[in-house]
Amino acid sequence: GLGNVAQALKDIPRALRHFEQARQAYAACRPPYVNGQILVLNNSANAYTMRHDTLRGSQRLRQALALTSPATEPRLTVTVLGGLAECLMQLGRPDSAQLLLQRGLQLADSTHNLAGQSEMNTRLASVALARRQPGPARAYAARAVQQARQLGRPFLEMQALESLADAMNARSVDHWPRYAATVKSTATMT
Repeated sequence: GLGNVAQALKDIPRALRHFEQARQAYAACRPPYVNGQILVLNNSANAYTMRHDTLRGSQRLRQALALTSPATEPRLTVTVLGGLAECLMQLGRPDSAQLLLQRGLQLADSTHNLAGQSEMNTRLASVALARRQPGPARAYAARAVQQARQLGRPFLEMQALESLADAMNARSVDHWPRYAATVKSTATMT
């Protein structure tokens, strides 16, 4: 919609107005179109984080998460959980981020959402690295790479490979040859 166009043009105030108008329209539907509200709240959060307002972005994602239910499109819920976890990481709350990502991974697993699994595992690897746990980070990232390759999604694979390279580098200098090969593999994808 117009909010996405404004966001792409870096006109964040206009994007936020359009997203709010769309959210209100979805809320006014009878019955309310909840998935639409969640989607535009997620888009609004992305716009806020683009202008480095992580706190407001996280508030929009909390609103979106509060609207989720078992009837919500599971992929949308996984996306919101991942986005909120990213905001919490930026706000210095890795423990809370990890809990949300584990919840997102569980939902992605139960709904056979391989893209969601790869994304959650990549993000869990980042959280583990932030907590100085290179072993778990490497395991999460390796799973993410495998899942992204299974899907044939180069962008997801690139993100997962970057996390794997970071985890291998953090773990030990002895892994340098594999780290270099992973970085080279990532570089050829861009």
